[in-house]
Parts: sequence; structure tokens; C-alpha cells
Amino acid sequence: MEIWIVILVIAAIFTAIMVYLIINTPIFTVQEQQAVIIERLGKFNRVLEPGMHFMWPFIERKRRFTQGGIEVDFVDQRERTVDLPAQTVITRDKVQLEVDSIAYYQIAEPEKSVYGVDDVIGAVNQLIRTVLRDVIGDTELEQLLSGREKINQRLKEQVSNASGDWGISIRRVELQAVTPPASYAEAMRKVSEAELTRRAAITEAEGKKDAAILEAEGEAEKINRVYKAIHDGNPNEELLRIKYLEALEKIADGNATKVFMPFPTNPGSGSGPDFSFNQAIGMAAGFDAYASGPQAPTPVPPPQQQASQTEDRTTPIVKPENEQHSGQTRPKKVVRRVVRRVPKKSSGSPEANKS
Repeated sequence: MEIWIVILVIAAIFTAIMVYLIINTPIFTVQEQQAVIIERLGKFNRVLEPGMHFMWPFIERKRRFTQGGIEVDFVDQRERTVDLPAQTVITRDKVQLEVDSIAYYQIAEPEKSVYGVDDVIGAVNQLIRTVLRDVIGDTELEQLLSGREKINQRLKEQVSNASGDWGISIRRVELQAVTPPASYAEAMRKVSEAELTRRAAITEAEGKKDAAILEAEGEAEKINRVYKAIHDGNPNEELLRIKYLEALEKIADGNATKVFMPFPTNPGSGSGPDFSFNQAIGMAAGFDAYASGPQAPTPVPPPQQQASQTEDRTTPIVKPENEQHSGQTRPKKVVRRVVRRVPKKSSGSPEANKS
């Protein structure tokens, strides 16, 4: 009888304990973008991800810590923003500035963020302010104003290196506003205007250079094409003589009272610049005039044509008489006639014709 009483008492106690454990067993839910640190007997045990969980009573508990000055029992893993108030910094060239900055970070490893630093949010805030003073203190004002992207990159790298043991990921650190003293505002404006003027001058000079290069290339191409066309056309000496006479005609039609001829006035021998005016006219008319001295010209055989007697064909070069020009009397221009004699057509032998 006494044994049964002892057994019933033990069963009742066990049942009461089980009911107590069931009632008081902590069952909870971890929200999205959150994490919970579980300690067993005061030692880190595990990190609970989003979902429903339970922990053993008496031996396990949630780790509580301070975050942003508030004591919490979960880690917020959403991206956070640290908007730092404006602070006074001094550049390397001794210019005092007011700088406003902002940082974006996210807790990537909850365990390190809880055990690695006390109040990770406050620590990040102070770290960014310290790094900002160091980076700007090693930078000149002109570099700070013109290379803000590089400054932001340096800030991010240094903050990431310093907070590597805190379990956070620095997304970006940016300078929002840089306010120099009023005394530097006008100087900065002049510097900016001078820089814009310099860039405009460089751009204009490069444009002129490119235009000159293109013009020179076009002129060279033009010369090459003309040269190629002349050689492809295979010009003969008679064509060159005609063009030479046409040029002389244009010179004679001018208003100048004196004309310097580009060849000697006395008959010479050969062709090119050494032949005289008479030679040029004779050659253009069909005679090899003065080819070997001032002897009688040798006629060029004309094409076959019906003629009963020798005909005189004259090609006059008409020049006006004395003209009044600018109050002066222009000298008479030389009028020459070139006579080409056409021999009678005969049926005899070449020797008879020659005689």
C-alpha cells in the first residue's frame, strides 16, 4: 500500500513537471530579415534564421544586446543608413570645411555583430566620422571638389577594413555636401571659370588642328589625282605647247603695261623653257621653227586635200593698237602672222616634188 502511494506521488510530480515544461517551453517565431542568437549555459550555441523555433527551458536563452542605444534580443539584418551630421574638417592645404556625409551598411554575420563590438550602430557612426577626418585631412581642396568619387571610394575601403571583425558589410559611404568658408567661394568660382576657359581653348585648338590636317590631306589628294590624270592621259609635246600658248594669251589680255616673258627673246634650240616666242607660235602652227637655228622653217606635210594651187593660209594674232590705260600709253603689241604653205598636189615621185 505504501509503495503504491509513493509511486502515485512520483507520477504526479513528474506529470506536474511535464505540464510545466509544456506550458513554459519557449516557442517563438523569428521574422524575415532578423536573426536570434541562442546561448546554452551562457555559451554561444546557434543562430536562428527566420521561421518557428523553440529552445530548452532553464539551459537556453536568447542573447540580449544593445543596438543603437536600445536593448534588443534579435539582430536586424536589413540595410541601414547612418546619416552623419555636418562636422568641421581641415584639408591638407589648411582649408577648413563643413562636411556632411552618409553611409549605408548591412549586418552580414549576426554572431560577430553581437560579440565583436558593443552597439554596432554607434561604433559604425564613430568609425565613419574618424575615417572621414583622416581622408579629408590627407586631401587638398581642389582634389576634394573635383574628385569626389575617388574620395567616396577611399572612405568605403577604409571603413570596410576597420570594421572587418564586426560582421557588417559597408555598401557605400558618400559625401553629401562640402561647404567651404565664404572667403573661398569667389576664389573657387574664378578657378572653375579658368578651368572651363582652358578646356574650351584646348577643344578649339584641337578642332583647328584637325581641320588643317583634313584640308592638307584633301589638297594632297587633289594634287595626286591631277598628277595621275595627266599621266594617265599621256600628254604629248604638241598639247603642252598649245596649253603654253593659251597661258600666254591670258597674260597678254591683262592690264599690265609690261609683261616679263618666261623664256628668252632670241630664238634658241630645243624645247621647254629655252624655246622662243617665235618657236612656240611656229610649233603650234605646224612648223618645227628654229629647231636648229634661224634657218627657214620646214613645213609639216598636211593631210591630203583637193587643191590646184598653193594657198596662203594665215592665222592672225590680233592685238589692239595703242590703248590708254591709267593715263599712260601702252606700247603696241607685236603682231605676227604665221604662214603655212600648202604645196600643190602632184602625182609625181617624191624626188620630183622635192625639186
